[in-house]
Amino acid sequence: MKKRSPLWLIPNLTSLDAPFVALVWMWLMAHGKKVQYLDTMIYGVLAFSVWGVYVVDRLLDVRRDPSLLDAEDSPRHAFHWRNRKWLVPAVGVAFFTSLYYAFFVLPQNMLTVGFTGLVLVLFFGFAAKVDRSEVAYFKNLIAGLTFAFGVCAPVVVSSEQLPLVLNDALAPLGAEGFSLVGVIQAAFNFFLVVVLTVRTVLFSPAVMLFALLCTMNINAIDLWERARRSTDVEVKQESELALSLGLIMMVAASVFILSWNHTEVDAIVAYVAMASAAMLHFLNRKRYKFTLSALRVLADLAIVLPIPIVLMFR
Repeated sequence: MKKRSPLWLIPNLTSLDAPFVALVWMWLMAHGKKVQYLDTMIYGVLAFSVWGVYVVDRLLDVRRDPSLLDAEDSPRHAFHWRNRKWLVPAVGVAFFTSLYYAFFVLPQNMLTVGFTGLVLVLFFGFAAKVDRSEVAYFKNLIAGLTFAFGVCAPVVVSSEQLPLVLNDALAPLGAEGFSLVGVIQAAFNFFLVVVLTVRTVLFSPAVMLFALLCTMNINAIDLWERARRSTDVEVKQESELALSLGLIMMVAASVFILSWNHTEVDAIVAYVAMASAAMLHFLNRKRYKFTLSALRVLADLAIVLPIPIVLMFR
């Protein structure tokens, strides 16, 4: 008889942990930027989108590497594949619901954010194909940036004006019809929208630090898996050192932000990042006391648990 998964692992198995982290951090960013109002469905669309992307990514992982189904340290992939008959329709509902609200309910700038996020997700898919190394630093960086963009973009554009929105960018298609000139102009404008939106959102100390924290979270899991698979002592030590150096760099970046001309949200994220780095370092030193599944859950908790503590003393 197959052993049941413990209750604490269910959020990770069902990919509900990532939407939870996304919602908590979106709320934190809105609180730090003092955004007075953020439509409730923006939180809903974020949760649906993040959950859908994670489910699809894990199903594609199995398609690319069927051996994941037999891996004892990766039960989430086996769970997704085993339950794909209901997960795929559920993802379809989540995506179509998100599209409906993006097109017909939410402000126009949120549609711009959504399409820019989609471009970043596609770029992440490209990075996943290119970077197939054991610890895919490039892919993880793109994943961290994409996740941070998706979480922070709605908050940023609610407090700032986008230089260009999607409807205006695609206007040449209506004015010129489907002529070559209109299509080329609209394509160039779309590229410009993506670049300007990414610049507006990511070129902020708080957002970049959050992106680095997300990247370190993913790197930590990859490095722990690599160390657990290897019997080479040098590989194990190298994995521990690589993560420790990355965490030191993140703390150094946080201290630099706090010593510079920072905003309220910059300070909050810097303190949370330092506390999260300390928790991840503790997990790194004690990693052999936990299963890999437990480490995945604890690594996610490490980037949300410091939030109430930091806010309590701010």
